[in-house]
Amino acid sequence: SIDAYWPRWPQSYNECADDRCIEENRIKFSDIPSDEELIRIANQFIAEHGISLKSYGQPEEENDWRNQPGILETQIYVPDSISLIYPLLIDGKSVYEQNGTKLGLRVGINIREKRVSGMYNLSLQEYESSMYDAETDFSRILEFAEKGGVNRYYWNEGQTKKVEIGTPAQEYMVVWRYDRDNQMNKMLIIPALIFPITKTPAEGYYYQKNIIVPLAKELLEENENPPYPVPLLKGQ
Repeated sequence: SIDAYWPRWPQSYNECADDRCIEENRIKFSDIPSDEELIRIANQFIAEHGISLKSYGQPEEENDWRNQPGILETQIYVPDSISLIYPLLIDGKSVYEQNGTKLGLRVGINIREKRVSGMYNLSLQEYESSMYDAETDFSRILEFAEKGGVNRYYWNEGQTKKVEIGTPAQEYMVVWRYDRDNQMNKMLIIPALIFPITKTPAEGYYYQKNIIVPLAKELLEENENPPYPVPLLKGQ
């Protein structure tokens, strides 16, 4: 990762002594550059540092901060930094985290200064392949997706909510395994079906954009009935 050395960056809130000053210095929607300008700033930084984008796709804005249910647009908190992600591509397919977001090179752009303030997840793209049994029973795959996939969202006890999913795409997902012998984490990249979430519950905050179903039979079996925390009555 590359991070900003903050003592050398202007800090607009440091001189504020009251809420009025903070409010006057708050970033507004009108301060956000266009997507084209954000991409230009990021691409320029990448070019200046000689970073290869050979294994990455076109950049996308990570705009989850815009999803603040029940808050008027004029009251939404606009962050000082907005991230772009250059999605990792393997054999032309995207790679997803278990929570449904894309894996890739992230570039943070400081909105006040209009320049890059950080870069994260920059790594070598060298892999070893292996053979394993694949799950081909689509009814089993669909049942797994209907339960929420590998990153299941648990509501309060007794609550049930529905989301609608669309046609899946065959991509990749990331799985981390701890190697006890070498005392290090290993990243596995597994073929998976990515079901896009097309409709979320009207009430409550549901952050996922996709439901992930691994196509490796062993991994699917491990996640079919995962343990989850059971609420206990106070005093037990």
